[in-house]
Amino acid sequence: MQKFFEVQAMCGHVGKTKYIPISFPIIAANGKAAAARVRAYARVKHHHKKAILNVWEISFERFMEMRRNNDGDPYLHCENIQQQRRIKNLESRICSIPVFDNIRRRRTKEFLEYKQRINHLRDLDQKHQIMEYYLSDLTDNLTSELLNFDDLA
Repeated sequence: MQKFFEVQAMCGHVGKTKYIPISFPIIAANGKAAAARVRAYARVKHHHKKAILNVWEISFERFMEMRRNNDGDPYLHCENIQQQRRIKNLESRICSIPVFDNIRRRRTKEFLEYKQRINHLRDLDQKHQIMEYYLSDLTDNLTSELLNFDDLA
């Protein structure tokens, strides 16, 4: 038996750490099937673990109202970034993904020192590889010169 669902999802194309919550009306057998269909929609952050925010069962009247609202939403109908930038008050609809807020706060003194140590070790390794290259080139040239010197004598 088919039911009507409202599926709220994180929609993208506004930045890696940002999203726009959009509710989509869906006809499906259950909430899980409705969420799976919405995850495949264009503009939904497909690969984000928590892209589906909520799923509700709704009435037919609410379903038709949501379809009319989404048909009138310019964000869902723009085809390129230029059209998206022309949408008025789009910035007010943008939300931040909370996970990325926590990651930014973790940049402590210890973390920055760790990154500096890793970069320093990488630089030392690169210098070591360059020195090995030049030393092997010098020994190869010296060996070939000695072989040529023996041929002349």
